[in-house]
Amino acid sequence: MARSTRSSNISDCTGMPKRTKVLIVKIAAIGDVALALPMIAALKSELTDCEISWMVGATAAPLIRSVSGIEHIIEIDDRRLLGPNKVLRIWELLLVWKKTLLKEYDLVLMAHSSRLFSLLALAVRFKQYRSFSGSNMRPGYLLGRHRIAENIRLARGHDDFKLKTFGFPKLLLEQNPINLGPRPEGVRVICLCPGGAKNIYSDDFVRRWPIECYVKLASELISGGNIIVIAGASSDEWVLPYFENINHIAALGKTSITELLALFNDCDIIVSHDSGPLHLAAVLGKPVVGLFGPTSPINAGPVQPNSTSIVTLAPMPCSPCYSGRTYAACADNVCMKSITVTQVLLRTKEILSHSLSPEKRKD
Repeated sequence: MARSTRSSNISDCTGMPKRTKVLIVKIAAIGDVALALPMIAALKSELTDCEISWMVGATAAPLIRSVSGIEHIIEIDDRRLLGPNKVLRIWELLLVWKKTLLKEYDLVLMAHSSRLFSLLALAVRFKQYRSFSGSNMRPGYLLGRHRIAENIRLARGHDDFKLKTFGFPKLLLEQNPINLGPRPEGVRVICLCPGGAKNIYSDDFVRRWPIECYVKLASELISGGNIIVIAGASSDEWVLPYFENINHIAALGKTSITELLALFNDCDIIVSHDSGPLHLAAVLGKPVVGLFGPTSPINAGPVQPNSTSIVTLAPMPCSPCYSGRTYAACADNVCMKSITVTQVLLRTKEILSHSLSPEKRKD
């Protein structure tokens, strides 16, 4: 397979420039796919006319379908591909090859650091292939850099002081299916996401802020006259009994990914530990309070100016412990437990005091 150094000056037989066909391979998880979305703007700034295709797992596909600027979507069954059953893995890989057999692209971007994902593009014909494990790139996501910046580095193919920052693309939002009720002037809607941190790979409980802290935070915010929404996937319904005595709007398990985005868009601020919902809210540019311990906000924290990241007040030699693939063998996530309700409450109030009212924000 031929490899070129550039793909922005491609011409057809008439000598006229033709569209540059780009394939992005980013399968999962939802938060990781969200952090890869600025690659779209980076590509469009580099290539005068490009046609972007995205290979994505079924779990995150609804997010990609809502993104403006992606022409084609290759959806695969990520539960089979990344699950424990080896036979199903091989079967899904064969199906991917059948879908992509002899498809031609000018540029393939492999946005996974593991070489295993490179098998997904085995049946594709391309002129240039770029990955974090290729000879033209330093291997893996670089620690100390934000994932967004690293994905942009992959998209642009160079790494120097001229590297720009690109924002998230516009999303096509659905109607919010959750009735938030009347909204008197001055009353804020605050969404808490106490579940999450769970995907096909594993259940990363170490990333979660203690559920008791979320309950106490909700109680404090309600006493301040705010409306509280508890949101998340159906797999997060284990948190519901903890909020039985808290007056809240229950949205757990009642929204798809795109409906969750619409719900977030109608909220004033979202509070969550490092998880898919946190990054979905960031894609919308919503005010976010992100809670970090095993992972670092330097790598994955919200970057919008109306948001903040909170880490433990007491520095710990073991935090952060995430290597990019695995966590330390931790049975007690003290780093998350040491983040106090008072810390989160004060930061939330501070952001709300500087944000515009919902009426003004719609103008």
